[in-house]
Amino acid sequence: FVPKSQWQGINARLGSGLGQLADQASSQKSEIAQQRVQNGTQARFSHVTSKPFPGGL
Repeated sequence: FVPKSQWQGINARLGSGLGQLADQASSQKSEIAQQRVQNGTQARFSHVTSKPFPGGL
């Protein structure tokens, strides 16, 4: 467990890391799409649609 006094710093680093991940995914969108076609992921999962989470989240 982490003391409550450290939460703010941990959350800031986590938020920064997630922001970097989102930026990377956005900037590499075309490369990711190309990889999905090449490795068969696109064909395998393209029919799957978004569905609401049963728990309401």
